[in-house]
Amino acid sequence: STLPDTLHVQGRIANNIVWAYVDRLRNSPVKELIILKFESQNGEEVQGYSNLFHYLHTRTRCGVIGNVTAPVRDMYLVPLSAEGSIPPQLRLLGVSSIPKKNRTNLILGLIVVNK
Repeated sequence: STLPDTLHVQGRIANNIVWAYVDRLRNSPVKELIILKFESQNGEEVQGYSNLFHYLHTRTRCGVIGNVTAPVRDMYLVPLSAEGSIPPQLRLLGVSSIPKKNRTNLILGLIVVNK
């Protein structure tokens, strides 16, 4: 397993900076971009998930995960609101499993891996 059992949010970064970074790396021969979808599994997790989503979304920020190790270069938690449009970078990465309509608020994991 490349990711730790517990992810630690070290800070936050503006969404537009993360998407600009994705644009630069999308065709990189030495980096791979991976998208994960996080979900809450039970009632205890729902409130924490919702709180984290709203914290990031209302500030237009992504969470920066600080406890990743090689081969992971960077990892971000990306809030994707139920009402908002899907960033074009996700479509360009081939992410088609996220519905454009009738979805819930999501937190995605964006992972940059050294090949």
